[in-house]
Amino acid sequence: DLGFTWFDLDDHRLAVIDVPGHEQYIANMLSGVAAIDIGLLVVAADEGVALQTREHLAILASLRVPRLLVAMTKTDLSDEVTMEIIEEDIRELTQQAGYPDVVIHRVSVKTETGIEDLKESLHSLTAQVERDEPAGPFRMPVDRSFSVPGRGCVVAGTIWQGRVAPGDRVQVLPSGETVRVRDVEVHGDEAESSEAGFRTALNLAGISHTDVSRGSELVAPGLYQPSERCVAEIRMYGDAPEIANGRIIRLHTAAGSCEAKLLTGGGSLSAGDDVVAVLRCEHPVLLTPGQPFLLRRPGASGPFAGGWVLARRRLDGHRTGALIAFGTAL
Repeated sequence: DLGFTWFDLDDHRLAVIDVPGHEQYIANMLSGVAAIDIGLLVVAADEGVALQTREHLAILASLRVPRLLVAMTKTDLSDEVTMEIIEEDIRELTQQAGYPDVVIHRVSVKTETGIEDLKESLHSLTAQVERDEPAGPFRMPVDRSFSVPGRGCVVAGTIWQGRVAPGDRVQVLPSGETVRVRDVEVHGDEAESSEAGFRTALNLAGISHTDVSRGSELVAPGLYQPSERCVAEIRMYGDAPEIANGRIIRLHTAAGSCEAKLLTGGGSLSAGDDVVAVLRCEHPVLLTPGQPFLLRRPGASGPFAGGWVLARRRLDGHRTGALIAFGTAL
């Protein structure tokens, strides 16, 4: 499952989401990278680039994670020639994924080699992250939900948009239930408020943690509406298998996923294709124009395409987003 921690680096606080690498847990990994500023790709110096390394790098690129560092770990278990070969493989992959001139740090937890240099690079990248005044109505995808004795339901996630404070009323999607925020915590400390970009835990009144699961969203009441259909731009990966029109696939976006029918308006999609298509979801999902997503084949180990929402049809029939000339009607 996902792991969460944080640490202070001079005047910055970094929230760390540790995602699983094994192919069986790729869905958990996807729910953890919904809203991050920096990707830290980990490659073992005694193993080199693995299939999961390639998948995770493709996911970071598809979800438009803007900054990337690489940590080559376990350097005490490798040799110079092997590490130079692995570095060449990493640079080729990161270049193809759209991360030119990525910095690769050779580190070892056992000997503490390279740890301070890695921290310096993280500090430099963190200083580039700009936090504007939070704009727009509140929205937070939920990736954790649990019960605390004496407090009840607590949910956690990374706020995508807006601000939240104790006493605010928020709506739980997809159920539509409106609840009150009792308390706000940021990195384990009570806070007067939290805002976009921060890992946040909310103690909710009037609801059980069993009614808010990973993939739910907390939003400003009455301002967001889920949709079962959207028009999206889809970019097939270079090694993706052919996907037939009308195929049932799995859509991963924010911290959740659902099955959806892929409608291309024509023939099959092949490796490297960049097309506009319609996604018809099995149940209503909160989708907003510009929102990134990933597509997987049900039961398959990894994603075959990434993309973003161009327009959607709300449940009341209105269409939002860009106007698209497309053969398959929403």
